[in-house]
Amino acid sequence: MSKHCFLKSLADFRLDDRGNSSLLGMILATALGTILIANTVPFWLETQHHALMDQTTAQQIRQVSDGLAGYTKAYYSAIEGVSTATKPAVIPISALVATGFLPAGTNTVDPYGQTVVGEILQPIAGILVGAVVTQGGTAPAGAHLNQLATLIGAQGGFVPTSDILSLPGICGTNCYQGSGGTWKASFSQYPFTGVGPGSLIALQQFNANNMPQDFLYRSNIPGFPQANQMQTSINMNGNNLNNANQVQTYNLNSPNGTVNMDGNSLSSGSINTNGQPIYSGVANINGPTGYAQCSLPHPGYGCGLVGPTYSAGVSIGGVPICFGVFGADNNSAVFLVPCL
Repeated sequence: MSKHCFLKSLADFRLDDRGNSSLLGMILATALGTILIANTVPFWLETQHHALMDQTTAQQIRQVSDGLAGYTKAYYSAIEGVSTATKPAVIPISALVATGFLPAGTNTVDPYGQTVVGEILQPIAGILVGAVVTQGGTAPAGAHLNQLATLIGAQGGFVPTSDILSLPGICGTNCYQGSGGTWKASFSQYPFTGVGPGSLIALQQFNANNMPQDFLYRSNIPGFPQANQMQTSINMNGNNLNNANQVQTYNLNSPNGTVNMDGNSLSSGSINTNGQPIYSGVANINGPTGYAQCSLPHPGYGCGLVGPTYSAGVSIGGVPICFGVFGADNNSAVFLVPCL
């Protein structure tokens, strides 16, 4: 073989080898990229999914926390009357919706399946500590808890789970911890109900200085009937009570006025005038055993019948009437009684 032919063959071999190497490299790169995509994309999607869950959960808790704050300010006195240092007043989302502090359709569970509820303690008289807490469901992973508390805000916190107890600064499992360890509180300090590892919390505090003063509420407050109850006498100062559907009372006193029934009847019971006369233009006595009695304390005056003179046998109110005069002077008492 000539020198020229050998060099040409060598050049052709190198060219073919270089082409095969490029093709092999492309195949390897494609395979590696496919493997990376197959493992990276699901991880990225899962990360995005959890990030959205965390954001949605934090937004929901902030919304309920705002509603609970409004409810507490509106019904401070009523809540103060039932909450204690060890037993919170429980304010479910349904109550916040019913009173207009949350929109209709607000979810009662967060994306982790935890029930969201408001609770209010009174650790010191006049001081209310409220919180939105989550109960039950699936506890978020420990790696998400601090992120969730951060998204909730300065008032946000969580109950640590066992997988993060070894981290520095973790308070334990029977305590609440703010994001980044900004605040900590024990279960005994704030005994909210149904909380455990993985529960979230949004704390709030109120006192009488920034709350409305005690007053009688116009509207019904679910769970707090005392908010619509007077604790002392009420003086109308000469003003009226109008448009009452039904007035229930044990005693009715009208010392300087009249009781006007406008044609309505007394359905049961009796009227006791305590020895005082009853003045009436027309007295209608109905019923088979009804009778009218009139009397004067002084003999000789009898009982005057003003108007028409009635004789025995007439009917008053559909009942035949017979006269009977009784008493030592035959004038001290006159009875109109049904004829037997």
